[in-house]
Amino acid sequence: MTTYDFWRALHDLSKAWRQTPVLERFTSDLPGNASRVSTGLPGVLQNIHASAAAMIGTPLVLASRMPMALSVLPELNEQEFYATYRDWFDAAKRVEAAHRLTCAWLRARMPGYPSLPAPQLAPGSPLVTDEFTFRLIFSPGERAQQLQLRDFPPEVPNELQADAVVAKGLMQASRDVASALVATPEWITLADATAALDDFARAELRGARARVRERLTAAAVDAHEPKFALPRDEYREYVLRDEVDGLTGIAGNYAAAFGDADGLIQKFASNIFGQIACYPIGTLRPIDLEIAPVGSPSVHFSVADVMPELPRSGSVVWLDTPLVPDAVQIDSMRLSFQATSQTELNLSANILQGTAAAWRVAR
Repeated sequence: MTTYDFWRALHDLSKAWRQTPVLERFTSDLPGNASRVSTGLPGVLQNIHASAAAMIGTPLVLASRMPMALSVLPELNEQEFYATYRDWFDAAKRVEAAHRLTCAWLRARMPGYPSLPAPQLAPGSPLVTDEFTFRLIFSPGERAQQLQLRDFPPEVPNELQADAVVAKGLMQASRDVASALVATPEWITLADATAALDDFARAELRGARARVRERLTAAAVDAHEPKFALPRDEYREYVLRDEVDGLTGIAGNYAAAFGDADGLIQKFASNIFGQIACYPIGTLRPIDLEIAPVGSPSVHFSVADVMPELPRSGSVVWLDTPLVPDAVQIDSMRLSFQATSQTELNLSANILQGTAAAWRVAR
């Protein structure tokens, strides 16, 4: 899903968010934005990022992940942190509330909403759990809010404290994102899969959903791992994948289509949007560039003489080479030390195909 309209709308939405006071307060102290990161809140956030980057790599949901992120730094007192940096944390909570409501409103455009028979929505699954998950969950009661009937939730610009002009642009860009999503192949496939559901397929989906629920009760997850969040999350992902992969025919097509459509929200409207809304798109000069074969839009490259601040895993950057005109999102990094005492950073990244044309004004 790499349409010009979608990338353009996502970029316009990020511009609107960056014009709001709440997002500005939230992002000013994030690692990569603050001019000094050794003291105060920027220093704390830098230490958290260094120790728990995988947990807080999506900045727009940082507020709800702060308790776990702070737990990896035992020298920090959680309550003291909230008291000391109350204004920043209040901004973080507002940002997350606005983001989750926007994504819920986008999901409400799914074919068949709010009646979604997907096994992915079974109680205990990664998409609805109240424990740690890398997914952007369906919040409790979300599908009862009749978001499918709303032009756009006014609570979003209110949370971001947008003035009337910015609020208008924010709402229009959100509508443009929604329109572009509905036109994607993934959304169209889900519409076709929904229309194809018959009684037998729905029964199969209900059965898979019941099995997911039974296998992911609190007792079942505790039996697998009673304490640590990441293994518990991995177990939930394993169970869900096992049940979805076991479906065939019309039911299997629907479950796969739902996963792909929701994946657009997870990857693009949450993950990538969060990066371009919270950080400027930087530029890296690659060496030893390797471009994966057609069909796998990824690159591998190195950066010599590592700068004082390493690129963040998950960050969106331009590469200073005509071979890759589109922006890329970094998904892994590895430091290597040469015999010449030179430090080299080896990176892998996914090419965001179509962004060169849609985001050219951002360069």
